[in-house]
This record gives sequence, C-alpha cells and structure tokens, in this order.
Amino acid sequence: MQAIHEEKCTALIGAPIIFRDILTHSDRKKYDLSSLSLGVIAASPMHYDFFRSKIKVADRDGNAVPIGQQDEIWARGYPTMAGYYGDPEKIQETITPLC
Repeated sequence: MQAIHEEKCTALIGAPIIFRDILTHSDRKKYDLSSLSLGVIAASPMHYDFFRSKIKVADRDGNAVPIGQQDEIWARGYPTMAGYYGDPEKIQETITPLC
C-alpha cells in the first residue's frame, strides 16, 4: 500500500489474497490508492462463485432489450458491489434486488 501511495501506481496484479488483504487491512485509510485504475487477479485458484456472475442489458423494469438497443446494464455476482456505504438512498436508487 505504501508503494502504491508513494509511486502512484495505476495497476495491481496479484493473487486474490493480496486484494483481500489490502481491502481489510487496518491501515488502508492511511494510504491514497486512488491512482489504481486496473486490478488483475492471477496466480491462484478462484472460487467458482466468482465466475457465476450474470450481466444483461435491460430496461428500467429489468426486462431484457433486443441486441443493439441501448439501455441499462444490470449485473449480479460475487464481484459486484453490494451498495454505497452509508447511503441507503443511493442504494435504493441504483441497486436492484435481482438481475
């Protein structure tokens, strides 16, 4: 974390445990990691649930739209965010219970 902070790294490549350790480390808030724009998970097996993600292009009611039609991207799965920390109104506005 110190190297990312000091060198303003833009990418991090590592085993899943590296990402988990950074996200759960007690000193994480001491470092500015906002320079990171790419994370690549490699070098270790990943749980199959990670790959069980679903994505679709749908209208605001969740109905799939025809190929070529633009609308919203709906996604769900292990790597998908659960919501906005401390902002239940934003969660209600943007996160749907099912994809």
